[in-house]
Amino acid sequence: MKIAFATYSKSPDINYGPNVRDDLLASALRRQGIAVDGAPWDDSTVDWSKFDGVVLRTTWNYHLRLHDFIKWMNALKLLGVKVFNAPEVVAWNCSKKYLLELQQKGVAIPATRLVSRRTEPVPRFSDIMKRFSVDASRSVVIKPCVSLCAYETHLVPFKDADKFQAKFEQMVRERDVLLQEFVPEIKTSGEWGLVYLNKVYSHAVLKLAKTGDFRVQHFHGGTVRHGTPSRAVRDFCDNVMSRLPDDLLYARVDVIQRDDGTVLLMEVELIEPTLFFDADSSGHSATVLADEIAHRLYQ
Repeated sequence: MKIAFATYSKSPDINYGPNVRDDLLASALRRQGIAVDGAPWDDSTVDWSKFDGVVLRTTWNYHLRLHDFIKWMNALKLLGVKVFNAPEVVAWNCSKKYLLELQQKGVAIPATRLVSRRTEPVPRFSDIMKRFSVDASRSVVIKPCVSLCAYETHLVPFKDADKFQAKFEQMVRERDVLLQEFVPEIKTSGEWGLVYLNKVYSHAVLKLAKTGDFRVQHFHGGTVRHGTPSRAVRDFCDNVMSRLPDDLLYARVDVIQRDDGTVLLMEVELIEPTLFFDADSSGHSATVLADEIAHRLYQ
């Protein structure tokens, strides 16, 4: 058996970087006799037919070429190559509109408004903020529906709404966008990321933004520490997982717990989530996932 960890052309090899440590997963697979290579999804010279399976791992430019990315996954399916997670699940998870679907199923998210691409006339940014009951001390986060690593994500204070109008109009001309109330606890308490393997809880990390920022990704100076989430966080994330497709190889559920105890869903990462193998206190998560990949390959 031979599988590929799908990467991208700017970083084609299996990632050994901070927090990602996909080398731990690759080593666990090789111990089972499964060969593993890194292969960029956007490299047209790769012969994907030589792989029995493809695990999406560090495809960190898919948001810039979404049509090509989905086309590539569907081509793998036609070749008979197993893809994890499944292409139809990935296509659903590519757009953050899924948050609104989960909200309709009873999952709490920050107050959110979708503004579709090329909406005419483009609404006043300040008017949208007022609908969130935002006062002069509050802010709104605006982000593309298709993005990763806080790409084109902006934190806009109410007082700067009119100044941001031109940028807002530009974004709406190019893409669907989401506006969300800013949850200030992300600066003070951080964001929990709970990792699930085969839909079973594995471990968790607390992601913290650097001083003066709100973005928790390490690309923006964020830091990570292993931790044990509260019972409320764990129950909330278990509930989110129960509302997702059954056949998930891996998932990460990112949430914020407000000071009043309320838990809000920020993201469900089903495409290429950092799984924080090196933050797993048991040290078994890479082996557990390797076992599950092997089981699915041999089915």
